[in-house]
Amino acid sequence: MSDKVHLPTPKRRQQARAQGRVAKSKELVSAGGLLALTLMLWFVAPEIADRASASIRQVTQSPAMIRADGEAIYQLLIAAAFSGLMMLVPLALAMMLGSVCLSVLQTGPMFTPAKLQPSWQRVSPLAGLRLMFSARRLFAVALAGFKLLVMLAVAGLMIQGKLQQLAMLGGLPLVEIAATIFQLVLECGVWFGLTLLMLAAADYGIAWWQHQQDLMMSEQELREELRNEEGPRGQQVARSQPVQALAE
Repeated sequence: MSDKVHLPTPKRRQQARAQGRVAKSKELVSAGGLLALTLMLWFVAPEIADRASASIRQVTQSPAMIRADGEAIYQLLIAAAFSGLMMLVPLALAMMLGSVCLSVLQTGPMFTPAKLQPSWQRVSPLAGLRLMFSARRLFAVALAGFKLLVMLAVAGLMIQGKLQQLAMLGGLPLVEIAATIFQLVLECGVWFGLTLLMLAAADYGIAWWQHQQDLMMSEQELREELRNEEGPRGQQVARSQPVQALAE
């Protein structure tokens, strides 16, 4: 049984935060980025489709293609590639913003220079082996397997619900087939994002509980911290006593 039975003091919490030791779920950050990306794609998909069609028409119907002018074709392809990259900018920004927002919501604004300092524990093979075979790491592996099974189950349910719609794609024009598949991909993205968000919320709860357990203090740690806090106070009182005596 652990001897850490006392709740952490505010000073201990502050020290842990200064060292970058906070409750945080990477899955929650990933879920936020995926949902933000999917929602942004849902809104800008028509604009992206229009621009892509315009770029394709510009390339295929350009006089340079007809004349087989190599330099002009190269410039045309460069312009089309740049246009395609510009269409991806809002998607990348949405994903980055979603990830940053979920990260800040978990920990608040943080700047931890201590994380930049070199530490032997980070490169020690022995410490790595201990961490690899620790009970916490084994639990994390089991939890990751459970999350994978849940995501596979959601994917199976999504595909099963769309089998009839997918079977009817053979008789549709190519444009409608592409639009239908794109719609299905967006729906899958939303469902995957929501599922991952729920799993990540549970993961954050586990991370928060583990963080609280790590911050718990033993009787000896609590006494040492109280002694360190009383030391400066006692010295301050001792220095102020002669001044008070002279004033009297």
